[in-house]
Amino acid sequence: MHYRFLLKAGIGPALACLLIPSAAGARNPFPTDRIIHSSLVSSSALPCPPAYGQHDAGNMRLVVTNWAFWGFGGDKWDDFFTGETLYWGSEFPRGSLINQIQSAQTWIGGIKGKDTLVSIAISYDASDPEYELWQTWVSGHPMITRTNTLPGSPGYEEAVSNEDIIVKFTDTIVSHPSRLDFLRGTPHIPMGLEVTQKTYSWSHELAEDFVLFDVTVKNIGHEIVHKVYFGNMIRPSVGLLLPGSHAFAFTNNSFCGFLGRVPSAFGCGLIDTLNMMWGANSDGDPVNGEYIDEIVMDPESEQGWTKSATSVHGLLFLDYPGRKEEVQKQLSYNWWSPFDYAPLDFGPRHRENFRDFLTGGLGWPRGDASYYHVLSNGEIDYDMVYTYLIPPDDPVWLYPPREIAEMASSEGLPAAPNLLSIGPFDIPPGASIRLPYAFVCGENFHSDPDNINNLPHSVSQYYASVDFSNLLVNASMARRIYDNPGRDTNGDGYAGEFTICDGDTLYYTGDGVPDWKTCEPPASPIFWLKPVAGGLRVRWNGERSETGADAMSGILDFEGYRVYCGLDQRAASLALNASYDHENFDKYTWNGSQENSQFFILEMPFSLDSLRCLYGSGPDPCADSGFNPLLYTELSPYVRRGFNDSVFYFQRHDYNASFPGVNTPVAKIYPDEPDPSLYHPDSIPEAAYTNDGYLKYYEYEVIIDNLLPTIPHWVNVTAFDFGDATTGVRPLESALGVGAKSAYPLGTFETTAESRASVYVYPNPYRIDAGYRDEGFEGRTEDDRPDYRVRAIHFRNLPPRCSISIYSLDGDLVRRLEHDMDPSDPNSSHDTWNLITRNTQMVVSGLYYWVVEAEDGSTQMGKLVIIM
Repeated sequence: MHYRFLLKAGIGPALACLLIPSAAGARNPFPTDRIIHSSLVSSSALPCPPAYGQHDAGNMRLVVTNWAFWGFGGDKWDDFFTGETLYWGSEFPRGSLINQIQSAQTWIGGIKGKDTLVSIAISYDASDPEYELWQTWVSGHPMITRTNTLPGSPGYEEAVSNEDIIVKFTDTIVSHPSRLDFLRGTPHIPMGLEVTQKTYSWSHELAEDFVLFDVTVKNIGHEIVHKVYFGNMIRPSVGLLLPGSHAFAFTNNSFCGFLGRVPSAFGCGLIDTLNMMWGANSDGDPVNGEYIDEIVMDPESEQGWTKSATSVHGLLFLDYPGRKEEVQKQLSYNWWSPFDYAPLDFGPRHRENFRDFLTGGLGWPRGDASYYHVLSNGEIDYDMVYTYLIPPDDPVWLYPPREIAEMASSEGLPAAPNLLSIGPFDIPPGASIRLPYAFVCGENFHSDPDNINNLPHSVSQYYASVDFSNLLVNASMARRIYDNPGRDTNGDGYAGEFTICDGDTLYYTGDGVPDWKTCEPPASPIFWLKPVAGGLRVRWNGERSETGADAMSGILDFEGYRVYCGLDQRAASLALNASYDHENFDKYTWNGSQENSQFFILEMPFSLDSLRCLYGSGPDPCADSGFNPLLYTELSPYVRRGFNDSVFYFQRHDYNASFPGVNTPVAKIYPDEPDPSLYHPDSIPEAAYTNDGYLKYYEYEVIIDNLLPTIPHWVNVTAFDFGDATTGVRPLESALGVGAKSAYPLGTFETTAESRASVYVYPNPYRIDAGYRDEGFEGRTEDDRPDYRVRAIHFRNLPPRCSISIYSLDGDLVRRLEHDMDPSDPNSSHDTWNLITRNTQMVVSGLYYWVVEAEDGSTQMGKLVIIM
């Protein structure tokens, strides 16, 4: 995950405008030919520059903007936080180059006075697109981000997810006089609304396949807006998208549809009301009759290359109509063809609710009154594959033109607009409404490369050969995160609806109060590195890891730690070096009542002491030191007659690596320190703390030895929990790619001073053709920079504070480096020179002298040969 920092403190809006290098290449900043409706808004909502940010914490890359547009990428879109080009607006799975949608945008409609008004991110009423929802400032910035993975980072306390992105946009701008509403014949009339959009994503397995939206619509005008409807229009176009080819995001034929009531992911015969619109590639793009996971040349494709696209996506409101008695809102789902040519301009239309859009077609609406009709019509359109099967005398739906009907049902349509909307709401001045929804993806929708041949006639057979299950599980998890089932958030005694399933109480809804909580791994411990000769001492304090309850379950589920080491900070480069975890065991119980009888884990892990008390023998079972749970296996289980759980066996939950020097190199620094929970929080003795203020009970260390001393080594310490096998939640581990630290394993200045170690320089001689980058001496963690930008000569055994001077043989000063580091920093005895002179030129070949002068006036000097 790329962690995105906020703009540096002190940078105000005026300067922030200059920090968006090429975002304006896709959309210009606020133009001078527009006016702000002065009766609607104060200067605090003035437009700011457009900005684009990408969620990439999980298994999806999704672009959001500050002007009500999302899911679209291109070679002119740069990430506001990283500067990276955002080629993929909606890639899933991450790294697959499969884009899900061409774009998505917000629609808001309402009635103000006698006017029926709609504001859309991009309106197509005029010959040129017209922007109606305009970006505005968030805390003085066009866009901000925060994360709950880095304690102490900006916004950490308020962060909801691993990656929050927050934007604002407003409906306060009158359009250009020449761009008139298709029906009304006047410029765009704003409603005076401000939208705050917060989007959340996570990196762990349970929540990596979706992005959640938390949207607030506020009336910042002076008049009430009646009967407000809110929607998102998505254009599915699932398929391969190569860098620089974003125009082809319009060309992938896709199907779309609506999932209402479906079997619940909770099981037990429950039914979920998802009300989710979905989109998928029509046939999954098989190659030579099979699905492939690699890019191959295909002269017949638009891009010249192809790759199978077997995934599916969906969008659903998380607080759905009718779930709570006071929330009785109407949902609408409408789709129409992407073609603006009347014979092909079609969308499903109710006979009773028909409205003539005055365009000559049945698909694209034009003008605020028609937009509002689509937002509010209450129709749930049939799935696209059914279009060809609608007969001329259908009592509900208008008869689809044959040409577009066969195309839509047989092969799908490219980027056909889908609109999911909800309402009505009345919003008085100063009031607001909150609209949570999720963009969700799922894998393995397609499995039969020949399935498309069932269409257009055998729709039921087509649906029998596609698989929504992964999408449905992810949609259910998104809703669970929004409102945790079984959690009484407001303390009123109600924790949601439940049923009794297999003798257990199963909550399948929350209490109606948003939680935005997911199963999270324990917080990473605080750790420090200290170089030793040929190795690194890793010390950490795990108080926050071991004492924090899981956000969703409320259980203290800490299990252990893992220590990783590698040659750069990327997660893929860090290898497991040591682990430490509790000694506990999983109990596998035989369940003969299931159709497929087998052993299941029905409870949380047991400690050895608890198992002895439960299943030990003798007058005091808890004192039965001879009880060994591992003696009971699947082939030789424990049999206890007369009990429901009469047959079971045990396995280690993890490695049970909890004995220093026996099965783990990790050691508790203070093994005899009592558990601080034995004390009252206000009476913990001072002796229970380390000199730097941490509780001794949670202090650990490990030595990583046999390391090459001349290159930096990266280390990270993670914490993991024991998961919840009863609900299918695997053990979760804190982010490996976040918070890694580096050090050179050469000992600290104190140890080198004690041994009278001298300053030395390497490589010496320095040869430009020696391939130091391959050896790890330079540029290992900067792969995208050219060789000449990462050259480095290393100085070692330095005092923490000193000056390093490099001279030519003639005594001319070539470069001076001021080395000033805290002595506790693991790299305080190391520094590098980039071979650039004080005149900002690359150094030339020759013999040089270096001089190191410490704070106490002592000096050391040596020779250095450079061969360029």
